[in-house]
Amino acid sequence: MKLTVCVVLLVVLVLLLPDESAGWRRRRRRRRTCFTVHCAWENWGSWAACTAPCGDSGTRTRTRSVARAAQCGGSGCSGSSSETLDCNRGCPNGRPSGARCICTGTGFTGTCCDTDIDECRDGSHACHSEHGVCTNTAGSYTCKCTAGYTGDGRNCVDAGTGWQYVAGKLKFVSVGRSGVWGVNSGDLIYYRTGTYENEDSVGTGWVNIGGALKQISSGNNIVWGVNSNDDVYIRLGICWTSPSGSGWRQIPGKLKQVHVSPTSNQVWGVNSGNNIYRRTGITPSNPAGTGWQNVDGQLKFVSVGRAGVWGVNGNDQVYYRTGTAGNEASAGTWWERVNGALKLISSGNGAVWGANSNNVIYVRAGISPREPKGVSWHSIGGSLKGVHVSSSSNQVWGLNAADNIYRRQGIALVSPQCMSVAKGGSEEPPHTLGGPPRGPPRGPPRRPPRG
Repeated sequence: MKLTVCVVLLVVLVLLLPDESAGWRRRRRRRRTCFTVHCAWENWGSWAACTAPCGDSGTRTRTRSVARAAQCGGSGCSGSSSETLDCNRGCPNGRPSGARCICTGTGFTGTCCDTDIDECRDGSHACHSEHGVCTNTAGSYTCKCTAGYTGDGRNCVDAGTGWQYVAGKLKFVSVGRSGVWGVNSGDLIYYRTGTYENEDSVGTGWVNIGGALKQISSGNNIVWGVNSNDDVYIRLGICWTSPSGSGWRQIPGKLKQVHVSPTSNQVWGVNSGNNIYRRTGITPSNPAGTGWQNVDGQLKFVSVGRAGVWGVNGNDQVYYRTGTAGNEASAGTWWERVNGALKLISSGNGAVWGANSNNVIYVRAGISPREPKGVSWHSIGGSLKGVHVSSSSNQVWGLNAADNIYRRQGIALVSPQCMSVAKGGSEEPPHTLGGPPRGPPRGPPRRPPRG
């Protein structure tokens, strides 16, 4: 019994005593060493796609996560969990604007202006509508004129394909509806048979016409000219049955050079002082007109045609008379300077020809109602001291330094305006210029124009 009581008391005592092992464990933990752990990042993830394909707003982002958190007083992770960079910025063929490019005027299209516009195919090019050839290039295009036409491809003029030699020698030549007329170094006058109302023909031969002139101009059933004394004359009686006319009539006044348009029979000229005059009162029934009107300015050579009135001064500067293109009967308003330098000029129909002091031949391209003075000069192969274009056909004849005669081949015939010019109507009686003819133009040429 006593033993049993003792055992019970011992168990109670054990239960009432503190848990020595738990306290020991707590004390043991408090005595354990704490190691410092710093924060660590994982590797960066891949970059996300750019938010814009071009322009000035595109960005891309990547992120990372914490691989190990800080412990025991360790330092936290430095830096950001994400970073952003610019991307796809710029427009090689346009102007940046947000997430796209502005392509206006670049020759490219699309969000990033990276698609070439084929101006030749869609018709947005500015090449000549009839005689220009368009070639597409990256962001642009080029133009050139078709064979037989001269210009930059945007402005093309029918300049023919080559020079054809015509037998004979002349110092001045003119072509118009009255045919081809010229004068030689002895002031003898010649008409080219077979060219009356047939301007694109080379003709068949030269016929000497009585009289003596130093310069001549072929109109429509009339021919004007001046002699060595600066007296002015017209040739009357020109018609189908008498293409060389019937006689000369003197016109009051003194001019060193005169020009008549074969499309309108309007007449301009200059005197020995380079003063400019135009003939007034010209009508179909009175092609000789009634008087001379002085026009402001000074020129050494003047020409009138469907392209208007053009001239060159003593310094070879070129001028166009505003208000005269397609309006030949007008005196115009003022002289407008045109780039270039020529010693002689000739007004045609949508084209102007000339030669400079080095006998280089030029044609003016880009003449239109919107641009009556044209756009640019273009050189033509060959070497001529004088060149003349008919405004009723755009046919061209010229002379080289040796007085050899040439006509331009391959120029399409321009239909002339129909006019009926009556003979007579002058205020002076007929007057035959001195001397019988002294023979045909001299000799064949030795070589063609250079160039």
